[in-house]
Amino acid sequence: MIRRLIIFAVLVASSLAQGIGGKAGIGGKAGIGGGVPSGSAVTLVQHHSGTYAGGSASFIDSFTNNTVGDIGVVAVAWCSTTGNPVSITTVTDTSGNTYTIDATTLATITGTHFANCNTEFVYTTSLKAFTGTNTVSVAFGASFASGAVDLYELTAGAFDQKHTGTNANTNVPTPGSITTGSNGSFYVAIGILDNGFGFANGWFTAGSPFTLGVEAGGGNLNLAGEYYAQTTAGAQAATFGTNFSGTTGPNAGTVITFKP
Repeated sequence: MIRRLIIFAVLVASSLAQGIGGKAGIGGKAGIGGGVPSGSAVTLVQHHSGTYAGGSASFIDSFTNNTVGDIGVVAVAWCSTTGNPVSITTVTDTSGNTYTIDATTLATITGTHFANCNTEFVYTTSLKAFTGTNTVSVAFGASFASGAVDLYELTAGAFDQKHTGTNANTNVPTPGSITTGSNGSFYVAIGILDNGFGFANGWFTAGSPFTLGVEAGGGNLNLAGEYYAQTTAGAQAATFGTNFSGTTGPNAGTVITFKP
C-alpha cells in the first residue's frame, strides 16, 4: 500500500511539472501569461530611393535580397503638367510580387508651376524570397513632369492606417498624425512641394523623431520621404523641416503605418 502511494505521488508531481510552465501549462506559450513576445516590432531591413527627370512615364528602383514574408513599400511623389493627375497604373518587380496601389493614400493639390502634385503609396505585405537585385517598376498612364520613389523593405507585419494632407501655400508638406494601437509600429511618410525653385538637395529635413529618406528636387519642386520605428503605441505626427522657411507653395503629403 505504501509503495502504491509513493508511485502515485511521483506520477502526480510529474504531471504538475509538465503542466505548470510547460508548453500548454501556466506561463507557457499556450498557457496563462503567454502571447506575443516582448520586442516584436516592424523594423527597417533596407531603404533605397531614386529620382527621375521630366518626360518619363515610369520609375525604376531596386531591392537587394528580399526575405520571404517581409513588407515592401513604394512611396511615390510626382508632379504632372496635364489637367488631371497622372495615375499609377501598374507596379511590378523581378520577383513577381503582387503590389497594392492604394488609392486611399493619394494626396493631390493643384500646383502653381504644375497642373498638380501628388503623393501615393504602393505596398505588399508578403514579399517573396529573392536573392540579388529585385528591380521595381512603377508605371503611369502618361508622362509626368518630375518626381521620385522611396523604397523600403520592412520586417513582417500588416498595413494599419493612413493619413493625407494638402496645403495651398505653406513651406512644408504636413501629411498628418496617426494614433497607433500596437507597440512596435512603423511609420513611412512622403511629401512634395511646388516651390518655384527645385534645389537638387538640401531643401527638406526630417521632422522629429523621423529619419530622412529620399530628399531631392529640380524643375520648380522639392520632395522628401521619412520613416520612424515607434516603440510604444500612441499619436505621432509626420512633419518635415526646411532650410528655406521663407519659401512657400502648394504641397501634398501622405503617411502610412504598419503594425506587427
